Amino acid sequence: MKRKWMIPLLTGIFAASLIIGITTAYFSDSAAVSPDITAGTVVIDLSENFNPPTNWQAGETTPKEILIKNTGNKRAYVRVRVAGVWQKDEADTALDINNVQVINNSSDWVLSEGYYYYKHVLNAGATTSPLDLSVKLISKDERYDGHTFMLKAYSQAVQATNGAYMDVWGLSSLPPEVEILSLP
Repeated sequence: MKRKWMIPLLTGIFAASLIIGITTAYFSDSAAVSPDITAGTVVIDLSENFNPPTNWQAGETTPKEILIKNTGNKRAYVRVRVAGVWQKDEADTALDINNVQVINNSSDWVLSEGYYYYKHVLNAGATTSPLDLSVKLISKDERYDGHTFMLKAYSQAVQATNGAYMDVWGLSSLPPEVEILSLP
């Protein structure tokens, strides 16, 4: 007779425990919510317009225009380094480049320690005003015949926040003409 009451009693205890457990879980359930974090990007594209003359004469000036577009999603500081080289048949030669003068005609760019710095913070999706350079041949002799002067441009960008230019470019400050991003 004891067995007859044991099975319904155990079934009742099990059912009560199950109901209490489900109720407690329902009212005390919590979910951890972790925010999605997307890192920003600093990506730039350089475009240039420079047609070096094939028969360049001393005193002649040729324009070169450089534009940088911020295709990333972070505001950025931008700088450009230019390097001249004489070429013949697509190969660089060891001819002296000091007979060529590069002149900055841009009000939005400043030359400092070998780099042209864009004076403004470049917003995501924006393009700089042109870095408008003039390349002037000072002197020429027969060694330069058949050679083409190339002014190669190399661009760099760094996020405009958190003093990244100090870490990435190893600078203690930007040139004084460059707009410093103020914190919001």
